[in-house]
Amino acid sequence: DLMNVISLRRPRNLTLYDSPMGYVIKMLVAVFGSRDFALTSPVCEHIDDHDVMEKELALDMAHGLVGKTAIHPNQIAKIERALMVTSADHADALRILNSSQAVFKSQGAMCEPATHRRWAARVLEQAQIYGIAQEETQDGVRFFTANQLN
Repeated sequence: DLMNVISLRRPRNLTLYDSPMGYVIKMLVAVFGSRDFALTSPVCEHIDDHDVMEKELALDMAHGLVGKTAIHPNQIAKIERALMVTSADHADALRILNSSQAVFKSQGAMCEPATHRRWAARVLEQAQIYGIAQEETQDGVRFFTANQLN
């Protein structure tokens, strides 16, 4: 438990990334991620603060973490939803892996297969496991549903 090692407890209203552990996670990702070692995120112990949990999950995904430990059953659905691949990322990953161009534009961003190939492969692997989030609108409200690839 890294927080125990540095004698800290997660602040109640902040994500892990807002604490000194945020720097540690960045370093772990840089060192181990570059060697294809998959990392998961630690628990969010504040089980009733859904806003902090959702912010932290978004940051977990942005850091390339491949999972998160749940400490309470009501966290599982949120974690699984966060691990779903967006349809935009899935489309970009397919384009990157299937492109013969050195560089191309997709959805307003530059895509370079030589640079983004590992990311794209990871996205497709994650989509196989967790599915693709499909955005649906109903009466102006956005809903996301899983679309499994199996």
